[in-house]
Amino acid sequence: MGGIPDVPPVRGGPLDEFWVAAEEGKLRLPRCPICREWSWYPPPTCGTDGVPPVWEEVPLTGTIFSFTVVHRSFLPPGTVEVPYTVALVELDGVPGPRLVGDVRTPEPVRIGDRVVVAFERLATHGLPVFDVVPAD
Repeated sequence: MGGIPDVPPVRGGPLDEFWVAAEEGKLRLPRCPICREWSWYPPPTCGTDGVPPVWEEVPLTGTIFSFTVVHRSFLPPGTVEVPYTVALVELDGVPGPRLVGDVRTPEPVRIGDRVVVAFERLATHGLPVFDVVPAD
């Protein structure tokens, strides 16, 4: 698929909750239990309250904030198919963090397009990717 090389995530680190959720077909992001601020990349503690974040499930829908179309891969030939689109997505109801991922929709995308998260099954893990929701 597009720009996704089949590289397994590192286990035993700060992203374990993210990858466990992805295996379940869900997204979970860290949030401070006191000030309720979302964060990404997960910090060991909230910068304001000094407490560890809790991981909460978030919606699988959002909006493309920005994107790029990759025409030349810097990986070895045959590793990924080009061109592919990578988007920066604002998830619904999650102010602050934005997620980066491949867009599987073959047609051109635009800033402001609505997307839904899907989970691409790779050999070693599930990986969140984005599908553009057709406009009505």
